[in-house]
Amino acid sequence: MNRMLCVLCVGVMATGAVGWQGEATEHPLSGPRVGGGDGEKSTVVRYGFDGALVRHEDGAELHALEVLGLSDEEDRGVGEALSERRALIDGLVLDHFTLVSMLGSGTREAGDPERRRTLRELVRVFQPVLERGSLRAEIERALPEARAQEYARLMNEYEDAVRAEDEGMMSGERAGAFGEAMRRRLEGLGLEIRESVERVLGQRAEDFEALQGELGLSPEQTGRAQQIFMELNSRTEFNPTEAERRAAVLEFVRILDADQRRRFVELIRE
Repeated sequence: MNRMLCVLCVGVMATGAVGWQGEATEHPLSGPRVGGGDGEKSTVVRYGFDGALVRHEDGAELHALEVLGLSDEEDRGVGEALSERRALIDGLVLDHFTLVSMLGSGTREAGDPERRRTLRELVRVFQPVLERGSLRAEIERALPEARAQEYARLMNEYEDAVRAEDEGMMSGERAGAFGEAMRRRLEGLGLEIRESVERVLGQRAEDFEALQGELGLSPEQTGRAQQIFMELNSRTEFNPTEAERRAAVLEFVRILDADQRRRFVELIRE
């Protein structure tokens, strides 16, 4: 179970390495739409010049939809399902923002007791999402049967390629089928939480300085906040990526007391 919790942590904390969108997209499926067409069978599996699998670090689910190509009716059905799922996750992130922000503090070692407690609590809090199944399962339910089967083929090919490459690099015992399925579910949940944090913070990123003024910071907190953002600007030469800026905001949230964190969440809800 500890290993599974670490997988969830990796998914959430990948925000430091993967960029985030400053503005929420108007539609859950916005982006290029690639039709199947005739000829070569469509796939989301690609390999680089070095022979390594090109991985979709933000998850392959939406990439597979782009490759599949959706009719307007299918696009609406899947879009409605994803909007409902994202609304659920965003609400949980806002309700438990302090808990989510704690993942960026302290050591990331698997054996850290505080991290294990945080991850177990996250699994409990996000149980309503886990009960709906994976993002892949949600998409498959929203598609007509024949299209769901084609989507499943695309995802199976990609997941098989990931598994084959991982097993080629792994040493020691292999996880059983149940452990592998649980690993994928928690990893997927971690990515969805990460994307939710990006949406939630991205909607108010431009107003962050104004938000600070409404939190009633103590002199010590003000000094620490200035240090966080001065270090960010110094390290990035006043040109941070969106991921770097978001990480700094989460670090700032961790210096707030309980009342201030509640007020912070109220402000970003507005």
